[in-house]
Amino acid sequence: MMLTRRTFALTSLGLAAAATLAACSSKSKDEATEEGKMALIVPDAGEAAAEALSKAVEAFTKETKVEVDIKPVSDVSQELARGITAEPSIDVVVLNPAQLSSYAGALHSWDKGAAAVKDANPALLTSATRQDKIAAAPRDVSTLALYVNTSLWSAAGLSESDYPTTWEQLDQVAAKLTSGGVVGLTLDASYARVGAFLIQGGGGLTSADGTKATASSEGSVAGLTQVKTLLSSGSAGWGADLPAGSAADAFGQGQAAMVIETEALAKTLADTYSGISYKVVELPAGSGGKGTLQFPTFYGVVEASKHKADAIKLVHEGLTEREIADQMLGLYRKHGCEGFSFPPIVSFGANAGDPHHEPDDTVLKRGDVVLFDIGGRHRNYCSDMTRTFFWGEPDEETERIYDIVRRANEAAEALIAPGARMCDLDRAARDVIEQAGYGQYFTHRLGHSIGLQDHEPGDVSLVNEQVVEPGMTFSIEPGIYLPGHTGVRIEDLALVTESGVEILNAYPHDPVRLD
Repeated sequence: MMLTRRTFALTSLGLAAAATLAACSSKSKDEATEEGKMALIVPDAGEAAAEALSKAVEAFTKETKVEVDIKPVSDVSQELARGITAEPSIDVVVLNPAQLSSYAGALHSWDKGAAAVKDANPALLTSATRQDKIAAAPRDVSTLALYVNTSLWSAAGLSESDYPTTWEQLDQVAAKLTSGGVVGLTLDASYARVGAFLIQGGGGLTSADGTKATASSEGSVAGLTQVKTLLSSGSAGWGADLPAGSAADAFGQGQAAMVIETEALAKTLADTYSGISYKVVELPAGSGGKGTLQFPTFYGVVEASKHKADAIKLVHEGLTEREIADQMLGLYRKHGCEGFSFPPIVSFGANAGDPHHEPDDTVLKRGDVVLFDIGGRHRNYCSDMTRTFFWGEPDEETERIYDIVRRANEAAEALIAPGARMCDLDRAARDVIEQAGYGQYFTHRLGHSIGLQDHEPGDVSLVNEQVVEPGMTFSIEPGIYLPGHTGVRIEDLALVTESGVEILNAYPHDPVRLD
């Protein structure tokens, strides 16, 4: 899967590019916004999102001189009911589809060429459209997935190859994980979770066009029967029935080995259960194939707002790592992939100094590097690529290490041919970095084998004297990581041929500035 410059625009601008609308501040919902300030109404999304939004709004205010009053609330609908009037007390709000339907007439209609919507995911734009008008800027979409406690998974004698891809396999691993007070699988008793099984069975509440009720269809019954089977066997339990009281908390407290949840769980785990180790995988397919549920949200700008011009600017000025990562699955599928090879790594600025950083609510700012380590799965085979971009003008050291890493990558790739040794490829790249004085900051092997799994047995490292042979496929990914400052990695996949090598990634190595 290649992430082109065009695709970067689709991901960032198309998501309304606004970390500026995630959720923060300690203000109560009853406080009035000070005169002259812009009012943001956002769902309360926890400490991590609060900190990210604070930073984003500070940057926005510094650049535009527009002050913003951020109001996280537990009930957005209630705030809309009393805040959208002839003289509104709301300027910008984060809405779900039902709220958008109720208040679309009071919101700014976006032109298709507007920065916040022009490159948005078409499905999200359709969801944001009411009466042939784009009534809100797409923000993001949460998708149900299967979270797996990797410590409990390993303790049960399971490996990565056991991650369930079918209902039958889900039954088997859930049963194996159920022991010692731990239930194999938990989920909350709502359509927002159970509905995924109906879709996997080939049913759902309505037909795809929304014109026919299908809750009693054969596919829906199959999905409900699968849930009943799991619950009856004792290998699954409703979150409310577990000591923690909810599926998310039960998973975080180790009372359940697997849970069906959206990306929001990652925030809960980071904020409250940081000691847990976990992996996120696709939901298994049912009798009707693969299926999940998605929950879009939108940014609405109130039409009667006296701050409307500034509010529109706010909606498309910023974005977070997590917002980009959350949208990537849709991009992969749009380009023909079945899903991820691995969860994407998106790192801004200092976060790129950690080679295995997980996307969080860090907000992009000018001068940052933007590092993508991404991979899509197509016809069961995995791809992998890393590229590092510049958002605006980078500092001199970042430019320098980019050139060093590029030369290291190309030095190793120039040696790939049948008969070369893996250790010699690693040495070629490492020599370039060491001679430039950054050897201690290249902290991992040069590459790994790849195929049906994103990391197959075998690697490109100083200790591997294996001879390169035709048909082998492996990565070449030198990097320099300066903790707390910046990082650069450039990764390609190399396919060894009879006469040399074919580099499978077409995106060039030249530095690219994204503005």
